[in-house]
Amino acid sequence: MKAMKLFLFTILLLFFLLECGVRQRYIISISGPREGAILSSDTVSVSFSVSPEDWFEKGYQIHVLLDRDHFRSLDKNLHITYSGLTQGAHALFAFICDRNGIAIKGDSALVIRNFFAFQKSDPLIDVKQPLLIVNQPQKEKFRGDEGLRILFDFIVLNARLGKTHRLHYNLDGKDFYLEQEKPVWIEEARRIGRHKLTVMLEKMDGQLSAENPFNKISKEFLVVEK
Repeated sequence: MKAMKLFLFTILLLFFLLECGVRQRYIISISGPREGAILSSDTVSVSFSVSPEDWFEKGYQIHVLLDRDHFRSLDKNLHITYSGLTQGAHALFAFICDRNGIAIKGDSALVIRNFFAFQKSDPLIDVKQPLLIVNQPQKEKFRGDEGLRILFDFIVLNARLGKTHRLHYNLDGKDFYLEQEKPVWIEEARRIGRHKLTVMLEKMDGQLSAENPFNKISKEFLVVEK
């Protein structure tokens, strides 16, 4: 009887893996700055490494954000330099994305560094509190058919969507709510012209989860003809 149960469990497990797919676990590492580092200049240089190394062959990328803006997409060259830092606290985010620009979910595929330029102050990000990172969209202009379906992708840490928190986004005055950490394709921005997207990580009662300053962020983008 035990052998039969084990056999049935093995078959069900194999079926589940075949249906869902076995996702490769990717790990990103960062070289400088260390957590809490105080820089003596307005320039920071960062290098990354990713394992296993087949990520580049699959068309994957590393997306890097400094504070709210300064987005960069890296592929083969895994070194980046930012200059002109203002005095005080800064936060660097780097995460692995697939060939469609969608962030790979999982702690190992993401690194966050708090650091300071010239003078130490309170850290910009509390990595132990609920945190929203907006990955897409990053482009400021979409041409023609690009505006028909615009990728909206995000990462949520230290919060359970649908249980303790929800994601609220407002596009041109219209509200939408998400209770799963999955990318969506925005199809409501087809109108030629400027659009405004505001994204908020909220508690289930609709109150802003204000533990981190990036839990509410606004972006504007332009849709133009070809």
